[in-house]
Amino acid sequence: MTQAVRSRIATVVWLLAVVCALFLAMGALFVALKVDQDNAVVGFVLDVAARLDGPLGVDPGPFAISTALAGTRSVLLGWGAAAVAYLVIGKVIESLIRL
Repeated sequence: MTQAVRSRIATVVWLLAVVCALFLAMGALFVALKVDQDNAVVGFVLDVAARLDGPLGVDPGPFAISTALAGTRSVLLGWGAAAVAYLVIGKVIESLIRL
């Protein structure tokens, strides 16, 4: 593969990781701000974030908390950690592709 093709593939991988992290961060923010989930855009973002959270998911996930604010805290920790994981893993994969 030529360097230009590898560079483009690496850029696409990084952009996908950033988009995934943005959905997770926006979903966590919407939950923390208690935004109306009946809104179509908010519902879409929350659905996508719920599908992207992977093993760091909110329910039952490693960040399950049993307090009055369990839902919000679990979402912030779980989706925040998943967003960071997407960024770190995406950057590592991007760097490996560019080698």
